[in-house]
Amino acid sequence: MEEYTEALRLAWQLSHKYYANYRVNSTKNTDFKMFIDTHSHIYDEAFDEDRKEVVERARAEGLERIVLPAIDGESNERLFDMCREYGEYVVPLMGLHPTSVNDNPRWREELQRVERYFAAPPAGVTFCAVGEIGLDYYWSEDFKAEQREAFVEQCRLAVRLDLPVVIHTRSAWDDMCD
Repeated sequence: MEEYTEALRLAWQLSHKYYANYRVNSTKNTDFKMFIDTHSHIYDEAFDEDRKEVVERARAEGLERIVLPAIDGESNERLFDMCREYGEYVVPLMGLHPTSVNDNPRWREELQRVERYFAAPPAGVTFCAVGEIGLDYYWSEDFKAEQREAFVEQCRLAVRLDLPVVIHTRSAWDDMCD
């Protein structure tokens, strides 16, 4: 429990450090307005038929960036392909989603893959944060320990890399705030 609390404290400090830096650097222009979608999985196969139109509509409406949180190894190539196709318009994250830990005997291997991607990102891909990571007990509470371990390890990774984290929490708020 102490390791978990320490990981949360460090993740909080990292996120605040990046926010404070953003605030300092963005106050130079008081007219600064940038609209971004902070969480989109439009690389998912559900968007295969109309992904291009979705992105075109987003741009037409003034959306300047789309942040793409990672899910797991099964979807990473789709995420990378979208990054290569849309360049700086999309901002990729890399991490293991908490529900991808559930009933997955290979989740520790998935974490190792996340670390390898940070060490050697795929061509045309630059990760800006560790995410989407966290706790999600909505579908099952049977994997709490595994999710917490994965979350702690990814927070430690963020600290080592000096990167912010993007945290997913659903039906686990008490544990997340512990």
